[in-house]
Amino acid sequence: MGGLGVLVVCVAYIGGALWLSLKMIKPRWGKVIALIVFVLLPTADGYYGRIKLKQMCAQESGLKIYRVAEGVESFYGRDLPPSEQWLTKDGYKFVEGRGLGGKPMRLSLKPDGKVLEETNLDPTELKSRYWYEYSGGSIGGGYARGEYLIRDLQTKEILARHVNISYEGGWAERFLAGFSDAGSGFAGECQEGNNQFDIVKFITGTLKSTK
Repeated sequence: MGGLGVLVVCVAYIGGALWLSLKMIKPRWGKVIALIVFVLLPTADGYYGRIKLKQMCAQESGLKIYRVAEGVESFYGRDLPPSEQWLTKDGYKFVEGRGLGGKPMRLSLKPDGKVLEETNLDPTELKSRYWYEYSGGSIGGGYARGEYLIRDLQTKEILARHVNISYEGGWAERFLAGFSDAGSGFAGECQEGNNQFDIVKFITGTLKSTK
């Protein structure tokens, strides 16, 4: 039904534009201007929005590592479920993160090489000095901003930051996307192609483990 809805809206818009410009407007120059306006109306803000996205990306987006921490034993991922890979491959002694139900949990490597899992921890039981966290949401105008941070709770520093900005497109793109089951539209973002964000590299590049 979404595709049919888009087709109906497009046909109605084109039909209305042709009727108004060819039938209702008498001077030939007026018809030309009207057609230009009808063409630009659904596309102009989307074009400008993409230019603005590039400017915002150049000013703010990308990875910034302010300080690398050496000999790190663990970290806490506030919205990141812990994985055994952080222990067995990346060399951390234990890792804390979000468990089932949103409660913190901890994975640690025992002397025999087995992994110990502790669940339903109280936030006061967290031991990690370094925290990884994400925050993001709409900043208006069809733009959304996402920020990844690594903090040192002991020194109150931000050790690393990665910012990404995305754009949903112009008003016509967002309107037509409303007929789709996929929801809001997506016209582009800063981290495309080779700039895709890699959480593992972000964390391990900032928090050097004890391995």
